[in-house]
Amino acid sequence: MAATEMNARWQAEMAEFFVELEGRPDEGFLRLEEVFHLEDQLGGSPTP
Repeated sequence: MAATEMNARWQAEMAEFFVELEGRPDEGFLRLEEVFHLEDQLGGSPTP
């Protein structure tokens, strides 16, 4: 996907929102702790 023209356009458009990251915006995400889980709130069973 990184070699596609669509990805290059996304990188160019989103770069200003990721100013403190080293490298490309799509490589600098942090995995956040899950705080809300809709299925738990609705009483449903989780999906695998």
